[in-house]
Amino acid sequence: MEEIAGKSFIATLMGGHESATGPINYLRGHNLGAGGWLVHGAQVGDAAPLMFHYLEHTEDRIHFQISVAGDDEYAGAVLGVNGSGYLGFYDVSEVSDFWKIEVLHQEGENDFFFMLRDHRGHRVSATQESLQRGSFWTGSTLKTPVTTFGYLSVETGTPLTLRATVSEWR
Repeated sequence: MEEIAGKSFIATLMGGHESATGPINYLRGHNLGAGGWLVHGAQVGDAAPLMFHYLEHTEDRIHFQISVAGDDEYAGAVLGVNGSGYLGFYDVSEVSDFWKIEVLHQEGENDFFFMLRDHRGHRVSATQESLQRGSFWTGSTLKTPVTTFGYLSVETGTPLTLRATVSEWR
């Protein structure tokens, strides 16, 4: 834990549990209200760069504010939890809670495994939800799912072990 305590950094994340491993990314929408939900799995594309801004640490946890480090429309948006427990990016003024990192072990200078918890101590988990293709204009819905995303939640799902690959220490 001493290796990252007191440091801010930019990293990409991979997440895994017994049945799935894949990058952590977020859905892009036309504005912060239409997208920004954190997702996990092979179908989400490359892992998104995230900024971990160090706040403080305790004996066994490090507290961070997490935001988007990329240069798209979500740049600077802060990670928060909605009323249903799902993780997404919001305007800075809407998020005041911190995130807890419980370091499990480090591999080299720039890679470490950890559990991510919200400010209440709830572990981040992945859920499996399918989006179905339908026609907005006709109201019809096909019965076969088009895409299954592993949305991230602190209320439901399978707990994730995360691997951070740090690209920049600050």
